[in-house]
Order: sequence, then structure tokens, then C-alpha cells
Amino acid sequence: MTSSGTAVALCLYFGVQSMNAYVQFGWVAQIYRDAGLSQAQAGLMMAVIASLGIPGGLIMPALVARAPGLRGYVAALAAATGAGYLGLLLAPDTVPWLWALLLGAGGFAFPTALALITGRSRDPRVTAELSGFCQPVGYLLAAVGPFAIGALHSATGSWTLPLTILAGSSVIMAFAGMAAAAPHFVDDQLKPRTP
Repeated sequence: MTSSGTAVALCLYFGVQSMNAYVQFGWVAQIYRDAGLSQAQAGLMMAVIASLGIPGGLIMPALVARAPGLRGYVAALAAATGAGYLGLLLAPDTVPWLWALLLGAGGFAFPTALALITGRSRDPRVTAELSGFCQPVGYLLAAVGPFAIGALHSATGSWTLPLTILAGSSVIMAFAGMAAAAPHFVDDQLKPRTP
């Protein structure tokens, strides 16, 4: 799979968006609490983020299957993620629902990444290999991300560096996603197999 630029980009996209999702589930409520929101308000903001996964799961696979160009959508999802983190960094308690909505909208990247696994491969065997290539990396980053962000917060005593890094990860997500969303098939990029 490493011979396919599309597969590598999709692996990175899947990994970064997975890491962001797990970090959000693990730390966003605490970030809101530390900014001065009540436990109930912080929980509500987390519920907003999580609940947007439902429409995302319904909309994005259909869009990936039908839209001729996906780069703009993928870039918009990454931009929403980055803007949500910057909002948490700069003004977390000003319009907290806006940051939650942006992060939730950015979470549409998860069903997009899953749909691209099938959308960028034609042969079912290639689809299975691509899935096996992307998902372990994605879930490894997802597992490590919350620990790394928590360790940074503990080391610095602040959310500034973790949120800055998370906002920066949206740039990686944008470029990897745009490369993965390009209208290419992994099948065509793989080196021919020897019998």
C-alpha cells in the first residue's frame, strides 16, 4: 500500500481525524470546565460535538459516492476543526456552543475517511487491504492522542500548547484529506503483484 500516494494520504487523514475525535471525547469537557463552564454546560457542549456524528454519518458517505470533487468539502471539515480549537484556545467561554458546533462539523471527517476507503478502490481485495492499512494506524493515533495531549497539559499546566498543536493538526488533516479525496484509485497506483 505504501506505493500508493492516495493510500498513504488516506491513512494519514484517517489517523489525524481519529486522533482528533478521541482527544475531543477525552478532553474537551475538561477544557470547557477549566475555562469556567459548569459541569452541565461542559457536558452539553460535548453532547453537541458527539450528536453531530449522526448527520455526518448519514450525509458524508452519500456525498463521497456522488460528488465529483471532494477536496473543498475535506478542506472545509479541516477548517472547521481548526477554527473550533482556536476558539477553545482564544475565547472558550465566550460562545462555547460555536466551538462545539465547529468541532462537531469537523467530525464529519470520520465518515468521510471511512467512505473514501471504498470510494478510492475498485477491487474488493484492494478495499480490504486499504482498510487494513488505514485503520490500524488511525486507531493507534487515536489511542495515543489523548495520552499525549493530557501529558502536555500536565507538563505545561495549560491548554495553550495542546490546543495549538491540535489546531495545527487540522492543517495536516486538510492536506492529507485533499490528496486522499483526489479522483484517483489506489488500484491504479499499486505496484503489479508477482504471481
